[in-house]
Amino acid sequence: MKWNYLFSSIALTLFSSAHAMDCEPVPQYEQIKPSDNRCIEAASSRMKSANYQVDLSLLRLDLLIEHDPSNQDIVLTHIYHDYCQIVDASVPLLTEPDQIEHLEKAKLTLFDKIEDFDIAFDTRKEVLVRNIEVQPPKVLVAWVNGPQSLFQVDGGGQKEPSAGAEFSQLPLLQDPPYIITNSRKYFTIVYSTPDFAEAKRKAKRLKRKFPELDFVVYDKYPDNANYGIMMATWTSKEIANRAAKFAKEHIRNDSFVWHCRGTDGMTC
Repeated sequence: MKWNYLFSSIALTLFSSAHAMDCEPVPQYEQIKPSDNRCIEAASSRMKSANYQVDLSLLRLDLLIEHDPSNQDIVLTHIYHDYCQIVDASVPLLTEPDQIEHLEKAKLTLFDKIEDFDIAFDTRKEVLVRNIEVQPPKVLVAWVNGPQSLFQVDGGGQKEPSAGAEFSQLPLLQDPPYIITNSRKYFTIVYSTPDFAEAKRKAKRLKRKFPELDFVVYDKYPDNANYGIMMATWTSKEIANRAAKFAKEHIRNDSFVWHCRGTDGMTC
């Protein structure tokens, strides 16, 4: 188990020049879903009556669990911006060094992710190369939603998309959330084995069979003696069920959906 202290790219952009007297505006997002808006509005309402001593840890837990946004990054970025403005208005109660210290603590509090399971192998981080004497040409393969991937083709013939192509744009393998909610607690397990070498080989074979998809092997943990190959992680019930349906048809008929059973938002 480990703590993930990396902020999202959105957060990094916002905080690149964090200064108490210069609260950068919230980035303009292409699309904010209703669940995100509800949470943002609730957060803004709570922050209007808050001061620089507000318990941000409790605030984010209450808001994210109660409103269950689809994109926690967006919501937390808004909360940080509101908090920055509160700190900015706290002069002369806070000196500039105090303001900066409060903002640094706020970053750590708001954007500290939950504990995640250890990943033993990840096909996204491994380049799978076929040993052939002459490299065939690369052909751009396109289908309904436009260009998706570059495939190596044999003898100049075009390689058809695999059965997994329709899933290539879905948020299957997601990073651990900041708070575990109903929309971010489901996993699709397609294979399990106590042998790590076997799990790794199986994941590689699946990647070759379905090049548009990726798979991760999760390490053993106290309640399970097996390594688990995941097709979907930290996602919604709807997406996990879709992935499981596909896996039962194309990978193994005993593929299944597993989910976190913790109720405190911080443990699985």
